[in-house]
Amino acid sequence: YDKRHLFTLAKEDKYYTAGTQKLMIEYKQWKIMPIICYDLRFPEMFRKLALKTVDLFLVVAEWPKERYDALINLAAARAIENQCYLLLSNRIGKDCFRESFAGASGLYGPWGPIVFSYDEGAFGGEINLNDLKAAREVLNVFDERVEGVDF
Repeated sequence: YDKRHLFTLAKEDKYYTAGTQKLMIEYKQWKIMPIICYDLRFPEMFRKLALKTVDLFLVVAEWPKERYDALINLAAARAIENQCYLLLSNRIGKDCFRESFAGASGLYGPWGPIVFSYDEGAFGGEINLNDLKAAREVLNVFDERVEGVDF
């Protein structure tokens, strides 16, 4: 997967080119889509992918502590609004410029947060494709979506 949205605040646009490739992974009936960092701020990208029935977004990120609230709220929103799972892995600690990173990796589902880890190390949570399908049947936003209403 290529990162689509370059983070100009970090001058990524000066050193990198935005990606054009997407990588949809199919594994044991799951449709999985990797996403990189700043792309989390673009809900329209997630919606277009969700309409192709993405079940799990894998988001690797490097969000600093001062944007912690935005990070966890955007991650939860992307999972809830797209009725999918989202696994967020965010950097923790400090970089060589003494910038502190938020950590706060988490697993989110179609109804919101499932499990978080604010510290270094591993955490676990359970996801179930049948539970995901059931959530999509209970609240079927994709069938009730009015196409073209995206003012």
